[in-house]
Amino acid sequence: MEKMPIKELVVKLERELIRMGYKDSTLKYYRENWKRIIAHFEDCGEEFFSETVAMQYVDSKCDFFAKEKAGLLTQSNIYLFRIVRMMGDFQQHGTVLRRYHRSLSKVKNPANLALLGKFQKHCQDSNYAASTQKSYFRTAENFVCFVEAHALHLENLTAENLTDFVKTLMGYSYKMVEFVLCGVRCLRSAL
Repeated sequence: MEKMPIKELVVKLERELIRMGYKDSTLKYYRENWKRIIAHFEDCGEEFFSETVAMQYVDSKCDFFAKEKAGLLTQSNIYLFRIVRMMGDFQQHGTVLRRYHRSLSKVKNPANLALLGKFQKHCQDSNYAASTQKSYFRTAENFVCFVEAHALHLENLTAENLTDFVKTLMGYSYKMVEFVLCGVRCLRSAL
């Protein structure tokens, strides 16, 4: 996705979190922090979101980098950092793929949930190792979440759609990217 004004980014990110089923109490927490981050951007004369400016805010609020170096980060420091990472990930990929809330399934479409159940059974029936089953399922869930977040349909995906998904893996080792792509291929073969 293109760089976008921070206020527009927050509106779109909130819509995605609502689509994913985040609770009102969690959204309230995010809104309060987004409001403070937006105010920081306005104070800096910045209209567009950047992780650099956002991390300046985080550092000013909790001395993040010094605490990180000393191993003294608190849970609230880490949550603030995660909010910034979520904003950056969403701006870059247009979806929330990292698990910021453990208990939520990132997939909401009932047909896609059924597909994931079928895929999980396929992995079990294929006698994959338990760790492979778990990792492939997580990969499939991330991929299907990406598809849903971009209002795509699995049966109509293009090479460009797949390229956009692969871009979400930037920064990972080539072995991890290879493993994720194997999981996506396995999902495709199970359809």
